[in-house]
Order: sequence, then C-alpha cells, then structure tokens
Amino acid sequence: MMDRALKQGKLLVWVTSHRFAFGAIAAIASRLAAAGLTFVLGIVLARVLGYSAYGEYAFVLAIVQLITIVSKFGLDNAALRFAAEYRAKNSHGALLSFLGDTKKINISVSGGIAALFACGTCVLRAQMHQGVFLCCLVGAILLAILPVVQVREATLVALGKVTQSLIGPVVTPAIFIVYLLASRAFMPTNSSSSAAMFLHVLAALTGLVIASIFLTRSVGSVPRGEVRQPVMNSEWRSMAFSMMVVNVLIYIQGQSGTIFSGVLLGTEQAGLFSVATRISGASLLGLSSINMIAAPRMAALYAKQDRHGLQRLAKHCAWGSLAFSLPVVALTAIYGRVLLQYFGPEFVQAHMTLLLLLVGLIINSSTGAVAHLLYMTGNHSTCLQVYGVFSVVTVLLHLSLIPSYGILGAAVTTTIVQAAWNSVLVYYVRKKVGIWSLIGVSDKVTFGSENVIQ
Repeated sequence: MMDRALKQGKLLVWVTSHRFAFGAIAAIASRLAAAGLTFVLGIVLARVLGYSAYGEYAFVLAIVQLITIVSKFGLDNAALRFAAEYRAKNSHGALLSFLGDTKKINISVSGGIAALFACGTCVLRAQMHQGVFLCCLVGAILLAILPVVQVREATLVALGKVTQSLIGPVVTPAIFIVYLLASRAFMPTNSSSSAAMFLHVLAALTGLVIASIFLTRSVGSVPRGEVRQPVMNSEWRSMAFSMMVVNVLIYIQGQSGTIFSGVLLGTEQAGLFSVATRISGASLLGLSSINMIAAPRMAALYAKQDRHGLQRLAKHCAWGSLAFSLPVVALTAIYGRVLLQYFGPEFVQAHMTLLLLLVGLIINSSTGAVAHLLYMTGNHSTCLQVYGVFSVVTVLLHLSLIPSYGILGAAVTTTIVQAAWNSVLVYYVRKKVGIWSLIGVSDKVTFGSENVIQ
C-alpha cells in the first residue's frame, strides 16, 4: 500500500513538472514569435521614421509605458494571484466578483489617467518640441488602451488560458508592421513620430479586441451555479496598489534609461538607448515567459501550503530562464553590431551600451522568478521596500553618470542596480519564504520563524 502511494506521488510530481515544462516551452515559443515581430517592427520603424523621429517616438513610448504601469493599478498582478487562487479553490462566486470589480476599476483608472496626460501635454506645450508634443497627444489615446489589454491578458493567464493570452502580443506587432508597410504609400521615409504612434494605437485596439474575445469566452466557461460572492477587497486592492508602486520602481530601475537619456541628452540618444534595450531584452524572454506560467502556480501552491512543490518550482524557473538566456546573450554579444546595423548606421554607436546591458540581464536570469516568489506568497511589501531603495539609487546614478558618460552611463547604472536588487531579493526569498531561488544552491527547504507558509 505504501509503495503504491509512493509511486502515485512520484507520478504526480513527474506530470506536474512536465506540464510546467511543456507550458513554459509553449510560452517561450510564443514570446519568441512576439519578440521576433517586435524586433522587425523596430527595424521598420527606424527605417521609416529616420534617426531623429524614431528617437522622439521611443522617448514618448517610454513615458507611456511608465504611466501604463500606474494606470494598471497593479490589477494584472492581483489577477495572477487572486484569480488563480479562487480558481484553484473552485470559489467560482468569488472569482466572478473579483473579475467584475477589477474590470470596472481598470477601465475607469486608465481612462482618467489618459485624460490627465493629454491635459498635462497641452499645459507643457511651450516646453516641448512640436514632434514630441504631437506624439504625446496621440500617446494619450494609447494610454487608455494598453492598461486594459495587459490586465485582460494577465487574467487569461490566471484562468489557465496561457496560449490565448499570448496571441495578442503576437498579433499586435504583426498588425503594426502591416499598417506601417501599407502606409508607406502615404507616409514617406523620415515621416513624423506622431503618425507612427497613431498606427500603434490602431494595433493596440486590435490586441484589445482579441484579448476581450478570449476573456469573454473564458469567463463564460466558469460555472454559474454560485452567486457572486463579495471578496476581500481590502486584501487584493492593497496588493494591487503595492504592486503598482513596485512595478513603477522596477521600471525606473530597468527601463528609465531611455527617459533620462532623452531628458539629459536629447531624444536621439534616447532612441539609441531604446534600441540597445530592445535587443538586449531578448535574453529575458525565457524568464518572463516562465514567470508568466509560474506565477499562478506559485499562488496555488501557496494556497495549498505545498512547501516542497514551491521549492521545486523555484529551481525549475531559475534553470529554465538561465538555459534560455545564455545562448541568446552569447549570440547577441557576437552579432550585436550586425543587429544594430539593421536599424540604421547611426545605431551602431550603441554597441558598447548593448554589451553592458547584457551583463545585468544574465545576472537577472540566473536568479529565476525571485520577485514573483515574494509577490505570490504575500510578501509584496518586502519587494516595495527593496525596489524603493534601489529606485532612489538608480535616479542618483543616472543623474551622476549620464551627463558625463552619455548612454554608457545609463547602461552602467542599469547593470549595477539589476545585479544588486536581484541579490537582495534572493536573500529575502530565503528569509521570508524559506527556499532558495538561486541556481547552484542546495534544494533543501528550511522554514524559519519569518516564513509566510506556516
């Protein structure tokens, strides 16, 4: 009897591990397709717009992406945790109530912030270049769309529809490319950044339609036998707000180099840093894909108090992300100049910046889903404290290094901060959750007094 139970337990572990592996492979494949299309999109944009207009577009898009994080209000991370938790517990009434509440908040907050951004752009018109001003006005429309799309895609992941959540990110850049190529007859080379932003808006609308259709179908499959139940609004709203702040701080640490380069050096330098970031970011596709698959599973394991399952999952995340990142980083380092040349001859000067960014990203990959382990186990306040400290460090380093060393200074700042905050988060995962997320460290699970899983 004992042998039979042991065999069943081993079989369950094998099936769970392989399901995770297959899901991660599918997610990485979809992300690779999306990254390939995004890379081609960047090349087409740079060629169509020209060096200067592409810098304006990249600078404004970086600002839009930062504000999008605020507009989402952390609802994407809240959905990954709580929707997955309600689904794992078969709390269908609570799930439906949660989805209804988050939808209302998502639409109202994103619309309100988009309106404020448009008003702020008009107020600051005298301080802006005409191209940047027009691009910001069109970007305000994008601000009303992107947060809704991203929250709906995160909800699809939480509901187990991972493949469907990736169709939008694959289709949207493809549609954008089609719009760009089709508009060549009307939009000559070296056209305006605002025209490109408008095409981005149209592509984002396409992604919104796709995500909405899939989410409607997924929610329709939820059993309706239970009446909607009030959920712990204070708990998930507290987490959502904390995660919003965390994600803003993460963006400041990892992506703000484009904004600071634009403000301190000009939009052309912002375009250079943006292209280097775009190319180097391919090495994190494995980690981001695995995190997307693993986050709902972490929440479910935490809800079931499966300590050893959480440790196994952490190791799978770390090894999987590093196994993907190493060859990508190697190829990018070897062919970096060639890749930059595709964007235009002016972009080759960002080669050293690209190499510096790769160093920080490989360190990031080796730590695995370290931040998500804290998010999904209720330790988001710890992340908030860590990211708050390092965001201040990031801003100070940017202000100190960029004026003297240009975009190389931005790359040095990004690399140093990524290495530092990942190391600190590894420590806190060990302290708070009681497991190691770092590769090459013993899988032995020990739980201290501060462990969140009791």
